[in-house]
Amino acid sequence: MSDGESITAAQCRNCDAVFGEARPTYCPSCGQETAAHPPTVWEFGHEFITHYIALEGKLWNTLGLLFFRPGALTQRYLIGQKRRYVNPLRLYLTASILFFIVVKLFGADPLMKTHFNEEARLQAANEMVTEVRSEAAKDSVNKRPVIVTSKALPNLALELPGSENKNAESAPPHNRKPITLNSPALDAIQCAGSNACDKIRAHFADRYKDRTLREFRGIVSDRALSLAPYAMFLFLPVFAALTYLLYRKRGMFYGEHVVYALHVHAFAYFLLMVVAFPAEWLAGLLWLWGIIYFWIAMRRVFGGRWWATSLRYIVISMLYPLLLITFVCLTMLIAIFI
Repeated sequence: MSDGESITAAQCRNCDAVFGEARPTYCPSCGQETAAHPPTVWEFGHEFITHYIALEGKLWNTLGLLFFRPGALTQRYLIGQKRRYVNPLRLYLTASILFFIVVKLFGADPLMKTHFNEEARLQAANEMVTEVRSEAAKDSVNKRPVIVTSKALPNLALELPGSENKNAESAPPHNRKPITLNSPALDAIQCAGSNACDKIRAHFADRYKDRTLREFRGIVSDRALSLAPYAMFLFLPVFAALTYLLYRKRGMFYGEHVVYALHVHAFAYFLLMVVAFPAEWLAGLLWLWGIIYFWIAMRRVFGGRWWATSLRYIVISMLYPLLLITFVCLTMLIAIFI
């Protein structure tokens, strides 16, 4: 039926199924409502609450298994119980989007628990300055007092006498021009007759012009953050291939390993969001639960003896960070050069 062709009241507007004399409330062929009316906000809200937020909805059933029964969601999906729970890909994408929204709003420090005590940070900076100046003093460089404050710390620079030396490349390390967060980003690349380095400097000169290191870092961080969801999505098949190789004698299809990868990474995103904000002791307990969770999930999904699962778990624990760091580095390089 063409788009401009009229539809009679005895036909379904979705699949063109012909009703009988009595028009049903829902089409027996496709299930769509037969009454024609403009969509309302209430309809959308009611459908969302009914299908996802309601206690008997898919969302709560899915999250209950995902959080508290490691591997059970994957196990049930693989035996054919698919309609009861949120699709693995949709669950992963939802968790990924929420995670990176939180990172965008609050930064990565709370999520990774990398924030430090201010006094300890200042003390470490002062110790670093003192050590560098001590080394410089051995080469007869006059020592100047340096006072580091929390306000000055972001712009910390090791300004040693002799830094005005124009021949920076041939000068001793302590006499080279200091590179600070507020200096041009191009100063961070020091070449010594290397063609590859010259090309990189030329690219930086064309791409970032007079951007400072601080501005450069902000630009690259924003680009990397925008690329991170895609990089992690591309990382999933790699993780699935790793479990596929470790369990190749199980006779499972590669797609089944992808489902497992989607579920455990969705859990990892939710876990990272949860551990970001509570007290450290509670965050520690949650991290411990995460470690135990992945071991139980592997054994429940793939089976096997506990010692064999433990060996495979150790292998994954060693290889996974290396693979992840590789993807992170590639993402940063792409963010720098695009």
